[in-house]
Amino acid sequence: MAKWMGGIKGVFLEPQALERIIRNYIDASPEHIEELDAGHINRSFLVVAGDKYVLQNLNKKLYSAHLSELENNYSRYRKACKCCADEQSGWQCPEWLKNKADNYFYFDESGDIWRLYNYIQGDVYAVSELNDPGVAGEGLGRLHRILKECPKGSVQGVFRHLHDLGYYYREYRSQDSSVRPRDRELDECIAGRYEDHFGMSVPGGDIIHGDAKLGNMIFRKGKAAGFIDLDTLMEGSLYDDMADCLRSCGIGNDGEKLRQFIAGYEIGSDTTFTTDEINTVAANYRKNRFMLGMRYYTDYLAGNVYFRESYPGESLEKARRNLLF
Repeated sequence: MAKWMGGIKGVFLEPQALERIIRNYIDASPEHIEELDAGHINRSFLVVAGDKYVLQNLNKKLYSAHLSELENNYSRYRKACKCCADEQSGWQCPEWLKNKADNYFYFDESGDIWRLYNYIQGDVYAVSELNDPGVAGEGLGRLHRILKECPKGSVQGVFRHLHDLGYYYREYRSQDSSVRPRDRELDECIAGRYEDHFGMSVPGGDIIHGDAKLGNMIFRKGKAAGFIDLDTLMEGSLYDDMADCLRSCGIGNDGEKLRQFIAGYEIGSDTTFTTDEINTVAANYRKNRFMLGMRYYTDYLAGNVYFRESYPGESLEKARRNLLF
C-alpha cells in the first residue's frame, strides 16, 4: 500500500480509495501519496509510482457540465506548445493521462471527478523571493506568444465572468442577508471606488490564461518555464492576465517593479509598450485587485461557498489586503 504523507484536508479520503483511482490510469502501484497544499478550488495530490504525477479532484459544482470545454482547451494549448517548440525551448506543457476507458476524466463511486497528469518539477518561489518581477513578466509574455497559435474562437471559456467587474459587483450587492457580519470599512471602500474602476475598459479578443498568478507559473533555474492550471483558458484581455500576474508578484504601488515587469513582458512577447499602454496596465492592475478583494469579501459574507480557506477568516483577510491597498 502507498505511504500516506500529511493530513487529509476537508472530506475524508482513504488512501485505498485514491489508489483505486490511480490504478485506473496506470498499472504501477503508488508508493507515496501526499495532498498538495495549493489551489482554492480543486484538491490535488502528489503521487509517486515510479514517475511522479498529480492526481486532481475537480470541483463538481464548477466543472461537471464543462468537461468537454476543459478537454478542448487543453488540446488547443498542447497543440500550440508543439507548434512553438523550436522558438520556445524548455517550455513545459502538462501532459494529461487517459484512463483505461480512454478518457481524461474518471468518475468514482460518489460521482467525484478526477484526472491525472504528469508532475513537472520546478523551483518554488515565495512572492518575497521573486526580486525581479521581470522574470514573471517574461514568462507571461512567452505564454501569450504561444496562445496566439490558438485560432480565434477555438477556446471555450468556462469562467466567462472571471474579469467582469459588473458581474461581481451584482454578486456583492446580493449579499444583503449575509450569513456573516459586514465590515463597514470594506463596504465604504467598495461604495467609494466602484464607479471609478467600472468606468475603465481594456482591449479584448485575445486568448489568455485567465488566472495567470505566480502560483500557476513553472520556474526552472531562475526562468519561467511554463504554466499549470489551464482550466481558466478563455478569450479576454491580455491586460487582465498581466493584472493577475502583477498582483501575485506583490508589487503594491512600486512603479519600478511595474517597469521591470513590463520590460520582461516585452522580451517574452516580442512587443513594445507605449507610455499610454503602460498606464493602462497600471490602472487595470488596480481595478483587478479591487475586483478580487470584492470577490473575497462577497464569498466571506456568503459563508465561503467558492474559495477554500486554510484557516478561519482567510477570505476576509485577503479581501482587506486587496481592497484597502
